[in-house]
Order: sequence, then C-alpha cells, then structure tokens
Amino acid sequence: MSKIYIIFILSIFILKSYAQESHIYENKLYSENIKTLQVYKEGWELSYPVINLNGNSKIVIAFDDLTKDVKDYSYKLIHCNSNWESSEMSEAEYIDGFSDNVLDKYEYSFNTFVEYTHYKITIPNDDFSITKSGNYIVKIYENFNEEELVLTARFIVFESRCDVNATFRKATIVDKMKSHQKIDFKLSSSINIDNPFNDVKVVVVQNNNWQIANKDLKPLFIKDNELEYTYDLENLYPGGSEFRYLNIKSFRYKAEMIDEIKFEKPYHHVNLLKDEPRPFKIYFYNQDINGKFVPDVREWDNAATEADYAYVYFRLPYNAPFLNGDLYLFGGLTYNKTSNESKMVYNFEKKEYQLKLLLKQGVYNYNYAFVDKNKNIDFSIIEGNHYETENDYLIFVYHKGFGDRYEKIIGYTLLNTLNQ
Repeated sequence: MSKIYIIFILSIFILKSYAQESHIYENKLYSENIKTLQVYKEGWELSYPVINLNGNSKIVIAFDDLTKDVKDYSYKLIHCNSNWESSEMSEAEYIDGFSDNVLDKYEYSFNTFVEYTHYKITIPNDDFSITKSGNYIVKIYENFNEEELVLTARFIVFESRCDVNATFRKATIVDKMKSHQKIDFKLSSSINIDNPFNDVKVVVVQNNNWQIANKDLKPLFIKDNELEYTYDLENLYPGGSEFRYLNIKSFRYKAEMIDEIKFEKPYHHVNLLKDEPRPFKIYFYNQDINGKFVPDVREWDNAATEADYAYVYFRLPYNAPFLNGDLYLFGGLTYNKTSNESKMVYNFEKKEYQLKLLLKQGVYNYNYAFVDKNKNIDFSIIEGNHYETENDYLIFVYHKGFGDRYEKIIGYTLLNTLNQ
C-alpha cells in the first residue's frame, strides 16, 4: 500500500472523527410523524429538564407518533460537554446498567380525529442509573438501528458542590437601563479549584434559550474558593417582552387571539388574529410561561392521549420583507431554535409574514426572532426590550480540572426576575 494512499485514508479518518466530535446535539425531530416533544422534570410539565445527580427526581421525555402502529423504538444516552458535543466517554463511565434500552411505554390516542401513539420515557429507571453529572442527550431510534434516528432530546444533571448566589439588578450603563437586565452572581465551591479562569465555565441561559446563552463569563474577583461575577456590561441581557399567548385547549369556542376555527377532516384549522410588531410599545405585564408549552384539553381528562391536533396559522403584518435576514416563530413550540420548519414566509399580496404549524391542543407561548445573514439572532426588532420583563435565568457551573475526562456540573440555580 503506497504512503500517499495511507495518508489519504488517515486524513479521511481524522476528518470524520473531528466531524463527529464537533457535532452539536439539540432537541430535534428527524421524522415528520413525530410531534410534541416534551422534556421536563417528573411531576411538573412546565419545569426545566434539570435534576440533581444525588436526588430522587426523574426526567420525563414524551412525544407523539402520528401513526397508529407501534414502532420498535430504542434509546440511549450520550454524555456531552458544555457545548452539547459528545464528551467521548464510554457509556460504562456514566451509566450503571443497560446502555441501550427498548421504549416500551406507550398509549394510543382516544376520542381524537388525528390518531397517534403517545410514547414516554422516565430517566433514570429500573434499567439504568446515571453516575456522572453533565449535559445529556437522549437518542431515540427505530429498529435497533442508530442510523434510523427519530429524535434527540436534551436534559441536564448537576451536583450540589457549588453554591450559586444570583441577583437581578437594573443595568448601570445609561443606554441599557430601560432595555436590559443585569444578572450578578457569586460562586462558593466546596471543592478546590486550582485554576478558576481555565477550570470553571459558567453558562447563563435565559428562558432555556440556548441559542443566546452566555458562555464567555470569567470571574471578576477571586477570594479563596469564592468567585464573583459582577460586571457592568458582560452580564447584561436584553429583557425582551412578555411572550405572546395561544390557547387551543378547546375547538368549541374561540379563545383570545383566535379569529376562526374550521374543521376539514381529520384536522381542525385555527386561524389566529394578526399579531402586531411591538418594538416601540410601552412595557405591559401579562403572566406568561416564559416560552414553554403544555398540552391540555378542556373537554377531557388526559391531554397526553385525548388532546387532538390542529393546523394553526400565524400572521404578522410587515410593510416589506427583510432583505438582510429571515423571520422565525420562536418558543417551546419550535423547540427554542430557528429552523426551516419555524421560518416565516412573506406574503407580498397581504404584506404579512405567515406560518402554518401542526400543534397539539394546549397552551403555548411564542415570540418572533429575526436572524440576519451572519446567523445573529435578534428579538428586539419585532418584540422590543424592557428591563421590567419577567424572565427565568438558568445558571450552570461547569468544572473540568487538570486530568479530568469530562466537564462536571458542580452548581446550578434558577433565578426569576420577579421572585428572586
């Protein structure tokens, strides 16, 4: 075998390995039949998917398959670093028990025009437990073949080895006072951190929106094992506006913001009233669920299997389409990301952006995100920014010391700007 051929083969292997290592996992559906992915802490559907390694809480992953036939679904866990890339640890290092498991908990829909099968996983369970903290991905696939990927879902496991004391304050920079929120915090660790600037990484996530997560904060002051993050600029976050609200728990009456409900078997069609851009409107408080959604149905008891599906039509008037970027519908209903499925289409005749989504009955929060040609995301163009807006901030403390094989999450806190 020639040296050139060997070098070529090695180059392909290295490039392939690098591509695998740099792949960022996310909440993503790989089949058009899969809908309504939910990931939450057991007992509360509106909770964030974060549990303590040494606690008794469990993660629930639920979704619908819009086919009536039961599929041979399996699942496995992947341990990730703080950037949601595989940590490259072997499964035996972070799982005690079986690494590949059959998804055998399912129910058929009942009293619905759109038939589906509802699947549910609880983690950990009788088949395995988790032994390491960190970011995790659940991969669900069909026919015991990981290449037949159905979906991926994120959740997080933390350790209580670092106290996180966080406070919401008004911005001190004059031109940011009315639009931004300042999140100050201190870390107090029970473990020795040799090099805080290199060994510790703090990630701050507003309303579970990882697309705009702040991952670059370094401690401003260090005293013993206490790290202080009290910057004037680096820890500022656009306040945004309260999320828009959609209620489709019933098709028998028109809730707020619904213009018309029609039925064309097997789907209901829900036309919404036109949304309004609000970048210059004064702040108005309305109680929201910070971008989340929860399936619910007014007429029945079990939303998991008795809530139906409908096509929902969103409309946002705008005088002309954006030339330097695209507009997206954003929130839990689009899994907090911008994608082809969530991209609005401009109707030149009606001078408005439009989008049709197939949604399960329930309550939804959403807003509009502009993404420019450089992939920068901006909510202020349509939604505006207000420092008074009620927001959740999830703060994760990652630690990877010299010789460690993975990033532990040694601390976590959830700060709400109204209930700090």
